[in-house]
Amino acid sequence: MHQHLDHIAFRTNNVEEVVKQLDSKKIEYEVYEVPEVDLIQIFFRDPEGGRLEVSATKASQ
Repeated sequence: MHQHLDHIAFRTNNVEEVVKQLDSKKIEYEVYEVPEVDLIQIFFRDPEGGRLEVSATKASQ
């Protein structure tokens, strides 16, 4: 069986700052809201193509 890593996830208390940093570096990203668990997720790729996630609860914003 061949397994692969889908993505690496990090948590933040400041989604706005993450978005600001990604925008300043012209890194494309996607934002998803998961209302069932009060979560905001930002997905983007590292320079080698690996998928990264930064998430925060809406309450921490």
